[in-house]
Amino acid sequence: MRQIRLSHSLPDLAVACPKPGAWPADRTKSEYVLDALRRLADRCRGDKSLPFYPVREVTEHFGVPLSLVARVYKELEAEGLLLRVRSTGTMLQPKRRQPRHAIRGIVGLPVWQYGHSQMPDWQIFFRSLAEQLRARHFVADLIFYRSDEYKASRMEDRLLDYHLDYLVWFKPHPGVRELLRSVSDKGVRIAVVADTQTVLPGRRYVITWERALRRAIAAWKQRGIQHVIVCRADGPFPFEATHPEELLRAAGMTCEQYPQPQSTPTIPAEALRRRTGVLIWDNLFCTASDQLYAAGTAALMERCPVLCTHHLNTWPTLLEAARADFAILDWEKIAERVADDIAQGQLTEHHEPVVFQARWFPQAAAARFARQF
Repeated sequence: MRQIRLSHSLPDLAVACPKPGAWPADRTKSEYVLDALRRLADRCRGDKSLPFYPVREVTEHFGVPLSLVARVYKELEAEGLLLRVRSTGTMLQPKRRQPRHAIRGIVGLPVWQYGHSQMPDWQIFFRSLAEQLRARHFVADLIFYRSDEYKASRMEDRLLDYHLDYLVWFKPHPGVRELLRSVSDKGVRIAVVADTQTVLPGRRYVITWERALRRAIAAWKQRGIQHVIVCRADGPFPFEATHPEELLRAAGMTCEQYPQPQSTPTIPAEALRRRTGVLIWDNLFCTASDQLYAAGTAALMERCPVLCTHHLNTWPTLLEAARADFAILDWEKIAERVADDIAQGQLTEHHEPVVFQARWFPQAAAARFARQF
């Protein structure tokens, strides 16, 4: 549908912005026109948007090339005075633009940069939480940090520079306790989503895979699996409090972890012996391992029983024929609960932790839990 071009109701250009008798020697024509239109736009701005002078009208008035006026309008748009709308015209922006809905608060979301770029679960959670907060008229600010950057003294200043009302930290290292306490003392309300019972400031949302793991381990035991390879990244991030090895040993299974210290993130072929299962505990191992990235994951699932506790960072089409066990958390549900509590003023420390259990999906289609962003 063709858009209707609006006519302006501003003063006549010849009266409001007379053409000079002679162009100033100390300024170019472009600089003169820019300055003249900037002053005129500033005088005419009101509380609402108004149609501005068409480019051709300004071109004819000043007797300058069309391209010159187009550059001037582009500069005025960059300054926030004008907004060019395709097929409609140019709008003069109001002095103070009011949001459609009153903003209820600013929510800071510290995000481990590598985790967000490589692990679908992080992406799903933060995207869902930002959308849920926006629906409740909150502003969600993602604050990216690298590895141990949370330890730096300037991290608190970075957080406070956002003028936060709330802070939601996803899977924090216990070392952030003092940082959270200090930020809380400044009046920022805190929420922590983590798989640990460690007491941290603010409202706690505990995520756990224990129940789903117990069910999966019991099913594996019935299938005769006696040994389990646990694929876990060799590094401090993200901080994981759950130790599946303890559950495996309690069920009478032996287990070993890969990668082993100072080794590459691979599973030796000889380790995949009969009656052996593979527990892919986090995406970092898959990301770092050529053996398990992309089609390699499907090949492993065809060779032996596999249990994944996170979404896989690969193309679903590569896993169309693969099946495996999955223990998956409902990140959208968690995000919705956190957003609801923020909206209802429930981020207080005296509340008991809210616990979210992962759900076990036995022999599910692997493509269902693959995400490639």
